[in-house]
Amino acid sequence: MIVARGITVRAGGATLLAELDLEIRGGEVVALFGANGAGKSTLLAVLAGDRAPDRGRVELAGVDVRELSPRERAIRRAVLRQQSTLTAAYTAVEVVRLGRDDPAIARACLAEVELAAFADRAYPTLSGGEQQRVQLARVLAQLHGRRDAALFLDEPAAALDLRQQALIETIVSAVANRGHAVVIVAHDPRLIARCADRVIVLRRGRVLADAPPAEALAVPVVARAFDVDAAWLATRS
Repeated sequence: MIVARGITVRAGGATLLAELDLEIRGGEVVALFGANGAGKSTLLAVLAGDRAPDRGRVELAGVDVRELSPRERAIRRAVLRQQSTLTAAYTAVEVVRLGRDDPAIARACLAEVELAAFADRAYPTLSGGEQQRVQLARVLAQLHGRRDAALFLDEPAAALDLRQQALIETIVSAVANRGHAVVIVAHDPRLIARCADRVIVLRRGRVLADAPPAEALAVPVVARAFDVDAAWLATRS
């Protein structure tokens, strides 16, 4: 589904990503994990086609993602970013329809994120966690009925309580079961362990580990990824 080769990104004299190669299959959930500044969000943006690498190439279902038109890109992938800058007085269902202009699909996706009763509420009046779930419904609507598509999630559970985090896990699994590739950036190793098939651990723009959660989240790996003492970390595991 997603194939990246030789991905290198530089900014201001710094190398954010260095010669990264990876493949992600349809139906697979891959988590990007690492310290702040490790390159997670940069890699997500490159894989989604939102940022051009300085070197390398990303293919989505066999097509260079940068060669897709904006419309084609919107059909082949959906992106949930960390923060929404939407301030217009749309209702929740109108925000979801930005992903797919179909009222029935929009309301069904709001129900999937447990916000059916909020469909006609003004988006700016919702809490941060509710707005995040509306945005999640928007990207679900964007992928509704698609094939060979990918979902990119950047810290989707950051503003959510424990119940809503569990909902995220359920939705991620459901999206993968529909055959979509899912790439998720997350800081919570517990969330990653519960929903990811693979974890790509980044350290200073390079892949430190690419393995199932039990291996990638082992104390020695996490200690090196975050530059902390393994013995100190083990006492908090």
